[in-house]
Amino acid sequence: MLTDFRFQKILIIEDDYDFQHVLLDYFSKKCRPAAAVHVVDSCLDGLLRLALNDGDYDLIIVDHNLRGKFSGLVFYRELKEKYPTIPTIMLSGISIEDFVRLTKKQKNVPKFLSKPFSIFDFEVVLRDVCADKIHQYRIAG
Repeated sequence: MLTDFRFQKILIIEDDYDFQHVLLDYFSKKCRPAAAVHVVDSCLDGLLRLALNDGDYDLIIVDHNLRGKFSGLVFYRELKEKYPTIPTIMLSGISIEDFVRLTKKQKNVPKFLSKPFSIFDFEVVLRDVCADKIHQYRIAG
């Protein structure tokens, strides 16, 4: 159970509708109190949703290989320019080795999980995100 940090608002950017439902089901069971979870299926829609909500999200989960013009990494760069403190987890069917090759020249990279992954691995990454958020809060406070 996620007890380290209470996610209040989550944005999921995923074009696989079955996987969207898996994530929605997971967060409906694990977040207490219940989080508001918004789901879109493209990076452009994700950027629009962010703008409509003034970047007010506790967590963003984005797939790397999405249909449309933008990849998850392009979205992530845009996100960090406007909203640098929102924690982000990137999911993809590519291996961690390929992800490292894709991002080796970037200064800032998101947490990453290669699909398919176990719930245990997902929760480890979520706990890392929570720990990072708590650390940022303590530094700022």
